[in-house]
Amino acid sequence: MLGDEHAIVQAVCLHHGPYEVVITPDLGGYLDLATLYRTLVKELAAGADRDRLSVMVKDGDWVFGSTLVDNALTAIGLTAGQLPTRLFSVRRSSRTLGRSCPSP
Repeated sequence: MLGDEHAIVQAVCLHHGPYEVVITPDLGGYLDLATLYRTLVKELAAGADRDRLSVMVKDGDWVFGSTLVDNALTAIGLTAGQLPTRLFSVRRSSRTLGRSCPSP
């Protein structure tokens, strides 16, 4: 919800349940969108080369977060056919995919 002097962001965390953040000029408020923004930029850049098939490989915990990225990509004008192809890993280890892959 957006007002003249505030914004209210409501969401549901899969681990902690529903939450709400009120952002105002006086009281502040904080939303950490760094990971989402970084992912959006990486996926947009990967898809810029239309002569190659780019596949984004992500840990399984990004399954639901990818919906947010898709919504952001369509908000800036991409169509469903232009959204990146993603492959999600499902592993029993607690190590992240990025830490478990060998360096090039």
